[in-house]
Amino acid sequence: MSNLNRSRLLAYMVVLFLAGAATGALITWQLAERHFAALRPAPDITALLRDRLKAAVPLTAEQQLQVEPLLQQAGARMQQMRVDHIAQYSRARAEFYHQLEPLLTPAQRQSLATMENKYLEDIQRRYNLPPDKAGGKNP
Repeated sequence: MSNLNRSRLLAYMVVLFLAGAATGALITWQLAERHFAALRPAPDITALLRDRLKAAVPLTAEQQLQVEPLLQQAGARMQQMRVDHIAQYSRARAEFYHQLEPLLTPAQRQSLATMENKYLEDIQRRYNLPPDKAGGKNP
């Protein structure tokens, strides 16, 4: 085997190795992103508001006592808005799937139902929602 052929073979092997490494890295990144996004708990909105306010505005102890009820009210209201948004999104998604079902084969319907059940379970687990708030009962 000549030196030119050996160099080409080595170059092909290096390119093939790099392509495999890049593909593996992309697949791992995508899978990890989905996995860890599903494990992230929903944030405590009141705590986030409190932390951001504390970082931006130094309050006295007296002001902190006065601000705390406002933080609690705002956090509860924002949490309710989040739950309402999730319910609206889930209902729109369920309505779309309901319209889609007649166009699918039985096997495709089963796959769709499995996917939707997994989505509902993830939403309920992540946000501690009852089925009707996650869109599971009221499409």
